[in-house]
Amino acid sequence: MKHLLIFILCILSIEFIYKFNYINLINSVLKIIRKTLIIIFNKRISDHWKEIIVPLYSLKILQKSFNIFMLISTIGLFFLLVDKFLFSFIYFLISPIGIFETLLISIIYFSFRRIILK
Repeated sequence: MKHLLIFILCILSIEFIYKFNYINLINSVLKIIRKTLIIIFNKRISDHWKEIIVPLYSLKILQKSFNIFMLISTIGLFFLLVDKFLFSFIYFLISPIGIFETLLISIIYFSFRRIILK
């Protein structure tokens, strides 16, 4: 039963990651951080414009970071809900067998998904 639940939760988590563009969210946060650093260290840009632009970029980073946090929290909530009904599921999940099984299922599903989408 635990193995089937790990299988279902891994697939559900991967689909959530794809559906909500997790990788794109992280890349966009990194891109905004790079832009912010370029603006901060550019001596040609006046402090007045830095005072205007940096808070705007900070707000964008905050929004995207909140989206990332909500996605991770939602995935974590799935696992905690399963643990609520199936005691010691989290302990099995973080055991060496559970970690290996999760990684194996995720890698196989990623590969399978790529093949199907091509």
